[in-house]
Amino acid sequence: MNKSVTNRRLWFLPLVAFLSPVEAATSIVTSGSASGLGMDVDLSLLVLDVGVGPFAEADVSAPSPDTDSAQVLGLNVDIVATLVTLGSVQAAALDASASSNIDGFSATGNSTGAGSVTGLSFSLGTGGLISLSTGGAGDVISSTSSSSGSYGSLSSIGTSTLENVTLNIGSTSFNLSSTYSPNTELNVSAAGVAGVRVFLNEQTVSGDGISDSYMTTNAIRIDVDAVDLGGSLGIVSGDIIIGQSMSGLDAIPEPQAAVSIGLAGMLLLLRRRKS
Repeated sequence: MNKSVTNRRLWFLPLVAFLSPVEAATSIVTSGSASGLGMDVDLSLLVLDVGVGPFAEADVSAPSPDTDSAQVLGLNVDIVATLVTLGSVQAAALDASASSNIDGFSATGNSTGAGSVTGLSFSLGTGGLISLSTGGAGDVISSTSSSSGSYGSLSSIGTSTLENVTLNIGSTSFNLSSTYSPNTELNVSAAGVAGVRVFLNEQTVSGDGISDSYMTTNAIRIDVDAVDLGGSLGIVSGDIIIGQSMSGLDAIPEPQAAVSIGLAGMLLLLRRRKS
């Protein structure tokens, strides 16, 4: 074979290598978020905001790695509308925590949020039309949400715990279990109070599990839709959220920079052609 033809062919080999980047099986978890909430009573009476809270909030957004916590002790507040008391909230303690180890450079990470209420006594409406309480001052209603993993394999989980919780709607009592399957709606039709729905271990998951994953968990959420509180108190709508937690992660693939394994060889051949 002609030597000059051979040299020309060899000259292209390092050039091909230079133009072909090497794919890397690496990734980066770019951000993490987490939050916790003890309790929030978000209600409206006609156009009036009559809610109280939120109580005990923690929140982090990383990078950089961070933690946060909050606590409210000995809570005792009334739910009031124009000097009329609609209900009350008492609790021995409300706690929230949030943490994320995301530094913006690592391939894996974790974010966790938690919210809880200890020794709760909640009442709304005439004669405690809707009431909820724990059996003792040390009994806890809580949830935790956690997101972890790396790009292509992100996941989020949530858990809730209810210790000795009793719910009263109208004249009907419901003794709640300690744990429930995700998104359990309690059948409260026997109470005969229109507009009340109760969700236990309520979990909302979003994200594709590849580039993002998010979780929100409510230990208890009571939805009230145009509920008549009785007497002259009026009609309210909104949500009572107890023990909320949130977590989330975002990740991206990280293609390795193109590496010219033939660059040195190409320069060497060019020198030889000149000589």
